[in-house]
Amino acid sequence: MNEKIHNNTPRHFTDLKVWKDAHDLYLLTLKDVENFPNTRGAYTLSDQLLRSIGSISANIAEGFNRRSTKHYISYLDNSVGSTNEAENWYYKIEGAGWLGSNIIRERVGNLTEIRQMLCGLIRSFNG
Repeated sequence: MNEKIHNNTPRHFTDLKVWKDAHDLYLLTLKDVENFPNTRGAYTLSDQLLRSIGSISANIAEGFNRRSTKHYISYLDNSVGSTNEAENWYYKIEGAGWLGSNIIRERVGNLTEIRQMLCGLIRSFNG
């Protein structure tokens, strides 16, 4: 259950909007790659994209209850890196013509919002 303590401090990683948005983007990405051609290149790109998108929320979750803020920030920083990697893969997929520009723009916009939230969260720890 997603309970929060009285001061609105998240008690579980699923309470974080950034995790929810990253998770939702992963589910969209699963659908995005479903109709890619059955080729080695398409498999490789879809695999890399899914791994990088999945790493965003996975690192948020993995770092959530770390013993120190320094460790948590390190995981959040890894998530930021994964947003950049995923954006890179989306541009390659667009270049290959496997997804329309409108979908690419939407997904890159999602990644940008997630990256901004992650950077804001990191800044909040760094004071």
